[in-house]
Amino acid sequence: RLLELLLEHPSTLVAWADAEAALRLAAQWSQGRLVAPESACNAVVQNLGRGRARLRGVLAGAPDVLVRAFLSTPDPWSRLSAALARLTERWAYSELESHFAMGSDVTLAATCSMPATVIPDPLPEATRPSVRAWVLLVVLRGRLTMLRAWIAGRPLGKDSTWDRLQRAIPEALADGRASRKRGYDRLRAHLEDDLDPILTEIATTVLEVSRLDPTALGRALKAEVLRTTSWVWTDDVPAPTIGFPPFCACAVAAVEWLADHNHLEPR
Repeated sequence: RLLELLLEHPSTLVAWADAEAALRLAAQWSQGRLVAPESACNAVVQNLGRGRARLRGVLAGAPDVLVRAFLSTPDPWSRLSAALARLTERWAYSELESHFAMGSDVTLAATCSMPATVIPDPLPEATRPSVRAWVLLVVLRGRLTMLRAWIAGRPLGKDSTWDRLQRAIPEALADGRASRKRGYDRLRAHLEDDLDPILTEIATTVLEVSRLDPTALGRALKAEVLRTTSWVWTDDVPAPTIGFPPFCACAVAAVEWLADHNHLEPR
């Protein structure tokens, strides 16, 4: 009945979405959970994210309803122009990561890439599952943007999570230099070509993690995350043992980026 109501009156969507998020939050509060403000905020963001995903699926199956609702709004073409402007702005900011300034007051010059004196040996094909497992760990820790900057050789700020992720890179993916500080030229060169295919391979798994309830009890959430991701982990990049609630929030953010960059099929 709710689906029929939304198709008949799309303008009520925001109110229904807010109501669902509020009811879910109240239910958790009644059980003595989600008392911390940051936990409540994460729950609201998670539920609204699910609502947007479901909305895309509904609209994809009823384009005529969407067209009628759009044409019935006041000044639809101004609304369309505003939507396109927002989409363009988001695209422009994503291009900033590749030194595309898009009219910024501060001009960003692209890094000058000089040919390396020694081309790193390629990683053996047998190491690809380990690379994929490490990339999934990076995504679930919310450091996909930092990974892409690292591959491009751009300077990174201080970040303890990223430092731990680098320490989690298995020995087989390092350069094997005879020094205390390991090098990762081979891994970075490999990911320059293979990051996009790997992201496409793990995108559905990240989507499934984003749909898990981050407010579930610790053991239950851990079991669900490990069940969903079990096919990815390897002996040298094992499944994580802590930090499962933040995985869900990081996955929600990653899903939006993966969908925008064609790693996920439209739903």
